[in-house]
Amino acid sequence: KSVEYKSAVDDGGITYIDSAVLDSYIEEVKKQSVLFGDKIDKNVSIVYSPFNGTGLKPVTRVLSESGFTNITVVEEQRNPDGNFPTCPYPNPEIREAMELGLKYCERTGADLLLATDPDADRCGIAVRTASGDYLLLSGNEIGLLLLDFICSQRIKHNRMPEHPVFIKTIVT
Repeated sequence: KSVEYKSAVDDGGITYIDSAVLDSYIEEVKKQSVLFGDKIDKNVSIVYSPFNGTGLKPVTRVLSESGFTNITVVEEQRNPDGNFPTCPYPNPEIREAMELGLKYCERTGADLLLATDPDADRCGIAVRTASGDYLLLSGNEIGLLLLDFICSQRIKHNRMPEHPVFIKTIVT
């Protein structure tokens, strides 16, 4: 059954997260860093899209509080809209869904395009190549790069568990 947004809020069907809960969540996310004090270029140019979903506040806040301030948000996809008017299907692994963000990247010369799906539990990434084109990475490619980085940082800083384990699912 379709319900108007205001009615759903008034009836308690939609509630907002208390700012203390969001603050706690943001702090927990930031604690997951494996830089362990390493200095990196935080002026990297990032274009971010929440795909008309829920990621805008937490993602931009984590990025800025972590020192990444060169962030351009895809304005047409900034605000939540369950009709997703700016992309055919809000899946960040589909090139057509990333097109608007890619146009922003080309305009700004961004180093990275980051997009989250509407409930912000998946992300898509495009990176600028040496030729200036943008290469979309699959979820598996992103996962492998993250695993490699996490392991190399933990080894470098002598923080790898004694018996490390990597778990792969059938979806991976």
